[in-house]
Amino acid sequence: PPATLLEVLDASSRVLLAQLLEEAWEPPDLNAVVSGALNRLEARRVERELREIDRRLPLAPEAEKSTLAKQKEVLSRELSRLHPGRWNVIRKGRSSAR
Repeated sequence: PPATLLEVLDASSRVLLAQLLEEAWEPPDLNAVVSGALNRLEARRVERELREIDRRLPLAPEAEKSTLAKQKEVLSRELSRLHPGRWNVIRKGRSSAR
């Protein structure tokens, strides 16, 4: 219970809790949350397909290599559209999670 929480917190933690409770909290944008989750799921599928192409490409007959390369290009563009932050991290060499 909240009353018990206040009893076990030290003075500085109680002040911090009070400040947090005073903050204006807005509910999350559910459409954005669902859209983001769906994009991540689709991005995982595309990443699996890209790994499969990378696995097949070295062993593929020459006639099939250009088709696989084109498929890889299309999938890479799709992945960039679904998860643009991933490519920025690779280009910049740092994590977007801060």
